[in-house]
Amino acid sequence: MNRWSLASRVLTNVAPVLTHFSIRSCCAAAAASSAASLSPCNKPSSLPKKARPAPSVSSKKTKKKPTKKAAVSRVPFISCGKRRPKMRIAIVGCGHGALDTIYETVQQSEAETGIPVDLVLISGDFQAVRNTSDFRNLAVPPKYRHLGDFNKYYSGAKKAPYLTLFIGGNHESSAYMWELYHGGWAAPNIYYLGWANVLRFGDLRIGGTSGIWNPGNYIKSHYEVAPYDSNQLRSIYHTRMFEVAQLTLYNKPLDLFLSHEWPRDIALYGDLEALKRKKPFFKEDILSGKLGSPAMQHLLHHLRPSYWFAAHLHVGFPALVPHASTPSKKPIDLRHFKHTPQFTHATRTKPVLDPSTVSLDSARVTPATRPDATHARVTRFLALDKCLARRHFIQFLDLPNHTPGPLAYDRDWLAIVRATTPYLPLGPEIIAPSLPSLDDLAAQVADARKWLDEHIPDDTALQVPVGSFEMTGPLHLHGDPPGEWRELAWKPQRNPQTDAFCAMLGIECKINQDGIPHEEYQRANERLVERIRGGGGDARGGGRIGDGGG
Repeated sequence: MNRWSLASRVLTNVAPVLTHFSIRSCCAAAAASSAASLSPCNKPSSLPKKARPAPSVSSKKTKKKPTKKAAVSRVPFISCGKRRPKMRIAIVGCGHGALDTIYETVQQSEAETGIPVDLVLISGDFQAVRNTSDFRNLAVPPKYRHLGDFNKYYSGAKKAPYLTLFIGGNHESSAYMWELYHGGWAAPNIYYLGWANVLRFGDLRIGGTSGIWNPGNYIKSHYEVAPYDSNQLRSIYHTRMFEVAQLTLYNKPLDLFLSHEWPRDIALYGDLEALKRKKPFFKEDILSGKLGSPAMQHLLHHLRPSYWFAAHLHVGFPALVPHASTPSKKPIDLRHFKHTPQFTHATRTKPVLDPSTVSLDSARVTPATRPDATHARVTRFLALDKCLARRHFIQFLDLPNHTPGPLAYDRDWLAIVRATTPYLPLGPEIIAPSLPSLDDLAAQVADARKWLDEHIPDDTALQVPVGSFEMTGPLHLHGDPPGEWRELAWKPQRNPQTDAFCAMLGIECKINQDGIPHEEYQRANERLVERIRGGGGDARGGGRIGDGGG
């Protein structure tokens, strides 16, 4: 594999309150990767001399002949004194199927710093393509369709070396993702958050929602049925009001939140001019208020997480979003978002904050606070690039006040799911029925919480079952697979994980109700694979199964 010399991003801290957000660049070489660190500290920090990038082994001063491998420079990570962080998380922008590169990057950072990474988060465009038949439900132009790395992790040929959580974007294997609407293991050790979710990792609360904004589909139901036609192929990943309402009902402090699309007007909270220099074609959308999602803007100001990470626009961009000490008393308008901060054409020409406090070159940034009882007063936002050479696609986040632990369901989120699932808008009626008021839904959520406390009183029972992953689609077949295999792969089926999740909550499973039962699907797939292995039927390309080659 080629090795690329890349720019590393390091965030350091100096102030006791959240007023600055910055990134310092330094040179590093990593295996097809970009490395970064966001390290909360209590003291002013500066880059020590010995932590500066080491000279390349192939520099002019070196007498040795340059090798084929690129020199690996020391990546400077700012630590919290001599104490290692209790938790380190790697956050990635658009994944685009490059799991091997992502994991190699994380391993590179561990080798450079000696600090283990506990969790990997990916902010959409994950592309969980299991086989070539998934291209049928992947919203990507044909010339950009490629199998990627995921099929190897799905088949078991490889196992993810880190617990990995991801959300969906606008380039996903949507039929497979829909099977896991409530969330579930897409492959061993790789967990999809679903259309909306809040999970616990140790004492950390992580929220997220999949998809991107489209005003025409926001109030619609989930009417799409695989295999999708050309319109459904795109509407399937558009944000719906139902999931926004679910997240609006969540009232506990969040540590991290993942979205694929940026919140609307987030550009005004960072270095606006620097963003326009990088992406000059953003200017008109910024001025018109079309850059970003109004639904994500609402959730940003309503949920007020400590950190918010996004991707989608393929550019690194930090921002600081201050919040009022008391929540707004304006009625929440989930249709038109009139309660969100309103900016005019004139006010969108200047940033909300002084750009010098939100700089890509300054070394100043403030420590994170642990929101045990209250929501964060400031949200630190960071958009990340796609997984390519010399791009800021990964960020390492140190959380010294948190401790890793098993992945678990969040009790308050489960109450919301139990209370709202009866209203999940499905079926041929494209326009979704009106939801009850948020006050009425909140009362139902309170009742659902009581049910959970009675039926699942032990928090250990809320741990996500590690061994519950089951393959629900064919493995990748080499050569030209038969049409019968493709027809089977395209059919919706019920996912055992989704069935088990709904059974745990005592609710009806509405996802792929008319789909093929898992056992029947597996039997049909096994019969077909045996025919292909034996050279019978329509197996024109042979039919070796399971090692995930291209």
